[in-house]
Amino acid sequence: ISKLGEIKTPVFIAYSENDKVAGGHSAKLIYNSINSSSKEILNYPDSNHVILADYDKDNVIKDIFLFEIKNDCK
Repeated sequence: ISKLGEIKTPVFIAYSENDKVAGGHSAKLIYNSINSSSKEILNYPDSNHVILADYDKDNVIKDIFLFEIKNDCK
């Protein structure tokens, strides 16, 4: 965690407040610790720990693509 402040690249964080394993605390801690000028954190409340295999998977994939386009990620 001490090195998170060194991250300057675009960062997309997907999490679920309903995640029974990690919850939202870890995602928020990471988000608040990185120094990237381009960072986004989104909550997907209909899912649990494995978001990409749960109810919100289509929305997560769409949001990742939009983030990559917005940040010119290659």
